[in-house]
Amino acid sequence: MLERPNAGAWGAWSVLRERVFRAVWLVDFVSNLGYFAQAVGAGWLMTSLTSDPHVVALVQTASSLPLFILAVPAGVLADLMDRRRLIRDANAALVVLAALLSVATWTGHVTVAVLLGATFALGAVAALQEPAWGALIPDIVPTAELPSAISLNGIAFNLPRVLGPPLAGLLVAVAGPAAAFAVNAASFVPVVFVMRPQRVASRLTLAAFRAGFANAISVARTSIPLRRVLGRNAAFSVCSSVLFSLLPLLARVHFHASAAQYGILIGALGAGSVAVAQVVDRIRAALGVAGAIFTGTVVLGVCVALTGLTSSYALACAALFVAGLGWLTVLSSLNTSIQFAVVPAHRAGGYALYLVTSQGISAFGAACWGVLADAIGVGATFAAAGTLFVVLGLVTRRIPVPWSA
Repeated sequence: MLERPNAGAWGAWSVLRERVFRAVWLVDFVSNLGYFAQAVGAGWLMTSLTSDPHVVALVQTASSLPLFILAVPAGVLADLMDRRRLIRDANAALVVLAALLSVATWTGHVTVAVLLGATFALGAVAALQEPAWGALIPDIVPTAELPSAISLNGIAFNLPRVLGPPLAGLLVAVAGPAAAFAVNAASFVPVVFVMRPQRVASRLTLAAFRAGFANAISVARTSIPLRRVLGRNAAFSVCSSVLFSLLPLLARVHFHASAAQYGILIGALGAGSVAVAQVVDRIRAALGVAGAIFTGTVVLGVCVALTGLTSSYALACAALFVAGLGWLTVLSSLNTSIQFAVVPAHRAGGYALYLVTSQGISAFGAACWGVLADAIGVGATFAAAGTLFVVLGLVTRRIPVPWSA
């Protein structure tokens, strides 16, 4: 059993004194920088290949759909085998795939189909490791430090969202999308070296896999705490998918922005997320977990709607910054509550179901938002998504979520 460290002046950052968590956090931070470089490069490249909002939105679908398909099998694998080995091997494959996409782009061999196929392939390999990442954190930090660790993981994701997109936008403007894809390939390398397996590889049998899969389905069917978290997560995901599926098109068409300015828009969202991560525990203490999720949802919805309605690029940046406050408040609360919704032995499987919900809804939502944008315009679609955010927040506000082991 891990003991809680003396926080002292470290405050919420005290969990970084755990050596293993610190190393994992750092390589996660680096790989997330690569992820946002990839996202900016792919989104901007697609808008240069086509202006069809259906197709542009499919980049988000191609990225999200693999996790929807593979998350549960991947979660079962993560519960049956060494999680660090699984993460290491998946990242080694991601290095190769991202490098191949970079070369193909540099040599002018990327079409709409190639870009969507490569995005899907990268998403599929990443999906195989994602439940292992989620289940690894409770294994390496004390239970009392888990909310702080989850919040810091939010920083590891959202600080790259601040730094990555503007830098990637500048990189794309200067050197093209291929350079962004090359950065993504390089970002996976540190993970390969840090994730050292903790036990000798054992033979994985089909019978064990089937039993694990059946158990994951059983947990989803019978666990009330898990279903509550999944319901709140579904409501969050259906609307949030509009941001990353159509923000590239909103930037180019609505604000007539450059690649660098598009990166700044994403960076504004990440900046708000990083800012609120410092005080999110206090927000939950003051409002309660359910109250914090509701408040964050309403703030996010209002700001998404404002982003679509305004014609001012500066105001859109400000709105996305405030949206980031709500985004991280909701996401870190849901990411923590899912860890308490299932027993440790099946944590990866439970987290996989959480990912299936978020990514499946995101993939479906991205496609739907693309159809709506073609009918009413991208700005009006953001306004509609923001309104739906507020409505779903009101509908789900009384659904409790687990917050203890």
